[in-house]
Amino acid sequence: MGNEVIDSSVGLPTRVIPLSSFSAIVAEGPDAEHFLQAQLTNSLQALGPDQHQLTGYCSAKGRLLAIARLWRLGQDRIALLLPADIAPGLVKRLGMFVLRAKLRLSLAQAQVEGVWFGGSGEVGSAREAGSVSREAADSEVFLLWLGAAGADQMRALRVSFGPASQASEADPMQALPVSTGSASAGQSDDEARQASQEWEAADIRAGLPWVWASTQDLFVPQMVNLELLDGVNFQKGCYPGQEVVARSQYLGKLNRRMFGVSFSLNGAPRETGLAGASPMPPMQALAQNPLLPIAPGCDVFSPSDPSQPCGTLVAMAAGYPTPSTATTGPDPAVGSQAETSSGAAAGSIGLVSVSLDAWAQGGLRLHGPEGPLLEAFALPYAVPTTPQTPNRPKL
Repeated sequence: MGNEVIDSSVGLPTRVIPLSSFSAIVAEGPDAEHFLQAQLTNSLQALGPDQHQLTGYCSAKGRLLAIARLWRLGQDRIALLLPADIAPGLVKRLGMFVLRAKLRLSLAQAQVEGVWFGGSGEVGSAREAGSVSREAADSEVFLLWLGAAGADQMRALRVSFGPASQASEADPMQALPVSTGSASAGQSDDEARQASQEWEAADIRAGLPWVWASTQDLFVPQMVNLELLDGVNFQKGCYPGQEVVARSQYLGKLNRRMFGVSFSLNGAPRETGLAGASPMPPMQALAQNPLLPIAPGCDVFSPSDPSQPCGTLVAMAAGYPTPSTATTGPDPAVGSQAETSSGAAAGSIGLVSVSLDAWAQGGLRLHGPEGPLLEAFALPYAVPTTPQTPNRPKL
């Protein structure tokens, strides 16, 4: 069985954002599934032909070296979508363990785009998050559906394998409006980066993490909520780091979680800072910040112990509205020491992985004790704020 062919019930594609910061790896051969099953945190045995899943690849110490979206291309062919800056290294590392297995790992020639679909009141139920479809029978163009992104919109990742000339004149995506700042001819690197940050902002609001080169080997999967996003299967067999991941889950040793935050890069209070102003281009905002660099991998500090970091910035998007769920009260307490304006305000949003004690105390800052103050917004899924009770599995 191949992937389901897309139909018109999903609504009309409305916008496309080229995502040059992502690449695809293809594992091909009769042993591809068995090999990846023994390497990744999720179980391929539960993955249907029309589904994709989040999964992680860990070091022997249980720290994430990659987060990927994985799906079946066909018989004995499996693809992984992940950040481009870590893809070549992951191919090389996984290749060290192939040995006599009958498969080939390669960095695929693929174009990745983010697509918004809308214009139909049925769009919210037409495609479930986690489903995969082909644009046409026997095509090598796949849509990985991510779920609702508004009342009647959905997001999907579009992955096209093969040379760019493969797209036909009838390809519906060719006529779509491309986001301002897309990586088209004549666009600057900063404009292309701003376009990709628009998609990153949507991922942040959805609480979806990625591992970039700057954040490799920093997080156990639960520190970025990967198991809350169904990216870890605790019933499958062994994989690198599995013992550490299981111990964190069952012995109550997990004391870090990932939360959504907003902040102002210029350090101004939210109510008198960027609110109501035009969003500042990300690179311009960063250039004006004396606390450079603020980027994924940047440390987070608590006022209770400013001498050492209590967490790490997982993702950020500069110049995007704060979700309307931003808080001013003590739960979550990060926003308790700063007034926030109601509704959305222009600024920056991000995901941070921090200790639960520091999160409860509040007043967290980026990059240093005098860095931007973090204000909390709720993610669309529940995140535990206290360590779980030890729960040893019965043998």
